[in-house]
Amino acid sequence: MVISTLFYRYTDWQDFKRGIKVMKQKHIRNPLGFYFQANIHGWDEYDGSETANYIADHFNWHKCTHEQYFFLVWHRMYLYFFERILRKASGNPNLTVPYWDYSDPRAREIPQPFRIPANDVTNPLYTSHRCRHINEGKPLNAEITDPYPSLNSRFFTANKSNVLNVCHSIGGGRLETPVFLSDREGLLERLPHDRIHVYVGGPGGFMADLCNAAKDPVFWIHHCMIDRIWESWLQNGGQNIREAQYLNTSFKFYNENGDLGNYYVKDFLNMSRLGYRYDSLLNNTDRIWESWIAAGGANIIDDQYLNTTFNFFDETGQLGAYRVGDFLSAKALGYRYDYLIKSAPVEVTHNEAPKLYVPIDEKEGLNINYYKRFITLTMKPQWSVFFEKYVTGEFDGLDIRFTLQFDL
Repeated sequence: MVISTLFYRYTDWQDFKRGIKVMKQKHIRNPLGFYFQANIHGWDEYDGSETANYIADHFNWHKCTHEQYFFLVWHRMYLYFFERILRKASGNPNLTVPYWDYSDPRAREIPQPFRIPANDVTNPLYTSHRCRHINEGKPLNAEITDPYPSLNSRFFTANKSNVLNVCHSIGGGRLETPVFLSDREGLLERLPHDRIHVYVGGPGGFMADLCNAAKDPVFWIHHCMIDRIWESWLQNGGQNIREAQYLNTSFKFYNENGDLGNYYVKDFLNMSRLGYRYDSLLNNTDRIWESWIAAGGANIIDDQYLNTTFNFFDETGQLGAYRVGDFLSAKALGYRYDYLIKSAPVEVTHNEAPKLYVPIDEKEGLNINYYKRFITLTMKPQWSVFFEKYVTGEFDGLDIRFTLQFDL
């Protein structure tokens, strides 16, 4: 199945709403119910619901894994089984949870179906337990939604003894046994994951509280985006670890029939084997840089620049000084991207909006997000334009043509 961004292509809102509504109508003791599922992530024993004597019987509640290298895979499992339950409740066998692509400047406000109508009773996607400004449609700031620090991470995990490497790993620090909350948070959990939770929830809101976060339906489209960033990191050359302790760790989840099963990490690391792929993935800045060089761009040759050094820890925990000039070629470092982003020629005529012709090759998974955001174009005459969004776009076979609009 293809997981789509809700901003561009998602067409199943009514089915999505119906599925959430049906799940919310089920008793909190029903594993197929919305609140039972939410309590799997975290349980607030003071929420006043009928759970005080029930938690002892249901060891599968309050089981999310945060600030450790199980964070990403546990939430993928959680999302996977929630979606199967949602699909059955909706009646649409092809329903998928979309991702909220807040990396796109046009999609940084909470999606409209989650805030309009603003009624907890009539709109199953709305909750008043959110930041008021977010529910009013105020967009998130770019620094809150930035996926690129995570996309540019060089490794998945590190040992706790190497604090800096743990902080700069995408997945977080190693942990022998999963726990609810540890102290080994990775880059992706910190940004954008944590910041989205805090700003969407606001003071006292569901999303800002680990024990209540999954009670807000926006939780699911947020975590679908986090999973997409992880998958994008892998497609940009990142590698999951293959250590037996990690791969053979298992977690318990209920499937769409209400059956409890034991599922292993190793079976949830490959999206295609799960029957899924994202409609597009994000490029890290290094791939964009390499694509620019391949298209004729040239790095500066300046001794002051080339001989500047920065200190980094290597995989053994040793601190070293590294020279800029030694890191300007991916090939020299022993890396090669499976594809590069093609250049985009532009022609401009007087009093006419520029026409951008983007050649797209046949390779599955080629990401055109680079052409949606952060492009500097040199046109005739020599004008350089920075833009963030398209006015129109259409598919034509394997090519894509866009018409842009901006002030010249």
